[in-house]
Amino acid sequence: EDQLRLDQFTQLFNHTSFYQCMDAMIGVCQRDQERSFCVVVWDIDDFKTINDHYGHDVGDKIIGLFARSLQENMGGGEFGFCYGGEEFAALTWQPLPEAVLLSNRVRERFRNLTQEFFVQECATACAGICTYDRQHQTTADALFAAADQALYQAKGMLGKDASCVWDAQNAQRRPARRRGDLIHRRNGT
Repeated sequence: EDQLRLDQFTQLFNHTSFYQCMDAMIGVCQRDQERSFCVVVWDIDDFKTINDHYGHDVGDKIIGLFARSLQENMGGGEFGFCYGGEEFAALTWQPLPEAVLLSNRVRERFRNLTQEFFVQECATACAGICTYDRQHQTTADALFAAADQALYQAKGMLGKDASCVWDAQNAQRRPARRRGDLIHRRNGT
């Protein structure tokens, strides 16, 4: 049963486990109005270019290095996931400032590990962060969509190697991906 919940390549929890865990955390928050949690979503920058330039075996190593970066930075009450392909996520009971720190620690560790791997360059990632909010994200899909929207704001406004926090007042009004929209691929296309 544990093997069904894990991504076999990264040994992180898988896409399905992400939504199961988030649904459970939302249930806790609905019963206890004092509780909240954050979701962080990362995407490796220019992953297709890495695959095209260095080959898929290097792309796989880069995915493995991100998974390692995430695993090394997980604390108590935090869960790491391979969302699919070059996308990763974490759920944490920590408040927003600590979720931002988690996002940045993971990105920094990933940069350092890939610089050791490439020697003269490094790979980077962007992140979107969102806090469960009973007014705006009442479902796991809505919460993921908000974090995903923040991720795309980070990529669009800030470029590479950036984090962005979802803000209801400044949310972009554009479609965000839903859980069924992502096809799991390792080649980044």
